[in-house]
Amino acid sequence: MSGREFTHDSILGLNVRQEGSTLHIEGAEFTKKDVNYSDEIEMKRLATRANQTADGLFDLITRNCNIDNPNITLDAHLEIYLSLAGLACEIYLKSLIYYDARNDGKKLGTHDLCDLFRRISQESKAAIRRKINDIDEFLPSLSVLFMHLRYDFELNHIAGEYLAVFDLMKVLKTLSNGNPALETGYIRYANGTLQIG
Repeated sequence: MSGREFTHDSILGLNVRQEGSTLHIEGAEFTKKDVNYSDEIEMKRLATRANQTADGLFDLITRNCNIDNPNITLDAHLEIYLSLAGLACEIYLKSLIYYDARNDGKKLGTHDLCDLFRRISQESKAAIRRKINDIDEFLPSLSVLFMHLRYDFELNHIAGEYLAVFDLMKVLKTLSNGNPALETGYIRYANGTLQIG
């Protein structure tokens, strides 16, 4: 089977061809990037990458769902956007924690929004509370959002104040995007990293 050729600037300005299900990128090196969780600069780079990932989720959600007035009918698939918003919130929170090096020199292994919220700076907590007065009341239910929504097809209902996740996502995006981005030198790709060399 002959390879499908892409134009030179089609992906990252590199020559790319496809052979079957394999994508070949000339001039690119795939490396697994070990992260030094004790290095403050590396944490800021990690925060930048996390912020970019969460921004991608935010863009995907807002292109497909009116988060200020969501369609709650069954065919709107709201549970998908709520789940993605919960994931975006988790990643934005991790971005804030890593940026401020509040991770105790370790990888953040939790998905619990309450735990992550406890770790962000007091300034960030205050900013969130100014925008969402009852965040402390909603956060426990938002913390289990994904767990409940992934089995929504079995439960056949969504119970809880889950729409608040959209408000939290917007506030966290603003806070996280307020941190200066650092050039990462890497583009995340699949299970490793695409390093431009």
